[in-house]
Amino acid sequence: MGIKFRLAALAAGVLIPLGLAAPAFAATPASHTVNVTVGQEITIAGLQDVLFNNVPGTVAHGCPVLTDPNCGTAGAGGSFDGTPTESYTITSNDSGGYTLAETAGSGQFTSASNSSTIADSAWSISAANGGSPFVFSPSNSATTVFTTNRVSVATGDPYTELWTLAIPANLPAASYNNTLTYLATGN
Repeated sequence: MGIKFRLAALAAGVLIPLGLAAPAFAATPASHTVNVTVGQEITIAGLQDVLFNNVPGTVAHGCPVLTDPNCGTAGAGGSFDGTPTESYTITSNDSGGYTLAETAGSGQFTSASNSSTIADSAWSISAANGGSPFVFSPSNSATTVFTTNRVSVATGDPYTELWTLAIPANLPAASYNNTLTYLATGN
C-alpha cells in the first residue's frame, strides 16, 4: 500500500507545478487583423411603364401604368393632373456619389403596324429632385440627368419626372413604342 501512496503523491506533485504554470501561458494574448470589404451598391426602385394618350395633334402627358388608376382609359394622359409620370428612388453607398444617365432605345417611337414614327425630339422629360427641374429630350446617346457627390439618404434619394410627347396631327392610328434606360453609376 505504501507504493500506491507514493505514486499518488508523485502524481499530485507533478500536477501542481503544471497547474501553477498554466496561467503564465494563457496571459500571452493572441491577436488577428480582420479586414472587411464593403462593396459598392446602387439601386433604382419604383420605375414603371408609361402610356401617352392617343390624340393626334396634342401634347400628351405620360401617365404611370401602375399608380394611375385612369391610365389606359380614354383621354388618360391628355391633360396634366399633377401625377408624376415616374417617381423613383436611387440608393447608393458610394461616398463619391453617383451619376444618373438616361438613354432612349431608339431615335424615335416606332410602330409594328406602319412605317410612321414620332421623333425623340417630340419627347420631353422634366426631371426633379427637390430643386429646379432638368428638362431634356431623350436620345439614343446617354443624357446625364443628375450627379451627386455624396451617399444617398437611407431611404433613397427621391426623383420625379413629368413626361410629354407632341403627337403629330397626321399620325396614323397604331401603337408606338420606345424604351428608356436608366443607369446610375458610382462617381
